[in-house]
Amino acid sequence: MSTNKLSGKIARPLKADNLAGTSSERSRRELIEQRAYELWAAAGCAHGNDIDHWFQAEREVLEVRENS
Repeated sequence: MSTNKLSGKIARPLKADNLAGTSSERSRRELIEQRAYELWAAAGCAHGNDIDHWFQAEREVLEVRENS
């Protein structure tokens, strides 16, 4: 098992299930992940813009959910 040292403590890897409490939160996260991947691929798979892609995907997914 891979662990990271963080401030003298061992940080265990997070599981995706721990990040989202309900199934609707999980599905929203999955939609954001998928859209962020699509944005990354459309940008030529260039590294360094992951945060920008994530925030753009989050805005798009939340906007669609609010309008439905």
